[in-house]
Amino acid sequence: INKIKHLKVILVPPEDITLFLANNNDILSLFFAPLLNIGDTSFKTLEAKSDEIIHLLAKKRVKQMELKRAFDEVSATLMNSVNSTFFNTENFHVEREETDQIFTWINTPASSASMALVVGEAGCGKSVVIKDLKLKCDKSGIPALAIKAEYVKADSVARMEEKLNISYPIVDSIRTLAKEYDCVVVFIDQIDALSQYLSANRDYIYAFGTLISQLQQVEHVKTVISTRKFDCDNDAEIGKWKEKSQVFSIGLLSIDIVGKVLNVLGCDRADLSSGLQELLRIPVYLDVFCRIYTPGTRYSRVNTVMELYDKLWEKYVLEYERCEIIKKLLYVIADEMHALQEITVPARKFREQDTFLFGYLQSIHLIEVNNGMIQMFHQSFYDYVYARNFTENSRDVLEFIRTQKQNIYIRSSLKMILTFLRDYDRIKYRDAISEILTSQQYKFHIQHLVYAILGSQLSPLSIETDFVREVICSR
Repeated sequence: INKIKHLKVILVPPEDITLFLANNNDILSLFFAPLLNIGDTSFKTLEAKSDEIIHLLAKKRVKQMELKRAFDEVSATLMNSVNSTFFNTENFHVEREETDQIFTWINTPASSASMALVVGEAGCGKSVVIKDLKLKCDKSGIPALAIKAEYVKADSVARMEEKLNISYPIVDSIRTLAKEYDCVVVFIDQIDALSQYLSANRDYIYAFGTLISQLQQVEHVKTVISTRKFDCDNDAEIGKWKEKSQVFSIGLLSIDIVGKVLNVLGCDRADLSSGLQELLRIPVYLDVFCRIYTPGTRYSRVNTVMELYDKLWEKYVLEYERCEIIKKLLYVIADEMHALQEITVPARKFREQDTFLFGYLQSIHLIEVNNGMIQMFHQSFYDYVYARNFTENSRDVLEFIRTQKQNIYIRSSLKMILTFLRDYDRIKYRDAISEILTSQQYKFHIQHLVYAILGSQLSPLSIETDFVREVICSR
């Protein structure tokens, strides 16, 4: 140690060392004598090593291609199940400005949040925006995975991977791609289908919560999740994500866009009620109108979602020669979805009941089948079918609440029924919400749901404003 202390280290530039060795051959020969003579054999060994390195690099590129191909296969469910054009309009597609806003956020590296929520009312076109974003990512060379949440009922990430039939662990795959690309995007569409405002199996949404948390730990990864506004405002799990997210609200279609679609149909706007014209600014209802429209027919008495769906029901169910059987089949499907608290159910047993009728429902697009699972063409139509069946059987909503012992898991059903009654029988609707909110026999979570329904109405009915003024505000 003492000897080391007396050593003095001097920094010598490389060129000085070269000159020093050139002037002192004895040192060069003593300390730098060649120890290995590289012959042809050694060169072949080195060449083999280089080929191995090149092969590994090529294999790495192949793996990236395999991962991207696997992502596209998983994404096919969403891409094939979401119809992004309007019926009977020669594939008329609306480019939403919100899509461009979200894509700009995706391409902004310095974004403060790595997660975005795409929020909107039922039927506003959230799934179409997600599909268009995936297409934009593909065109720009950005690796992207798109998951349709309602088709993935899994209580863990591992089980989710099995359901998606993906050969590689999701998070590890994304981490691998994120090392090579500036951005990797994961789209999760319709997470509210697993929420059902606290009425579904909560393990499913918790599993997605775990996946989302893991994705947040990976650099260069952005997660985009779509949800209904109602669930975003009322579901605690989705609310937690909202706090960490950039929120993009999907608005209504402009009057000009609606006019362009009606022009393609050959429909005169003067034939529509003012209420219907406003309703058609919501894409799913514009699409429904495109299905039912008959040239020369006036729609001056159609003002509500209920009346619009009644027209759809009349055209494809009531006017069908086997209408009672087709009604029963739709009701059974809706009851199965309600019993399982899921909006997708296995299609096989319903197809086997009546192959012809099942094919008819598919051909008119009242139901969709993907990967052996059946769902209504839109969640709002499922709500309509279930609530219509409930009401046609003359069931009483207050009795329903009592017989179910005010269980927390009846809330999605109660929301559907009350929403249906709101248009179908406003007196019964008013009496029901009045009883629930003024009686002490109903639990807080039931009353809270009714308050949430009232508070979420963009165009309150006079009976609702009167009730709030005379009953709630007077307390």
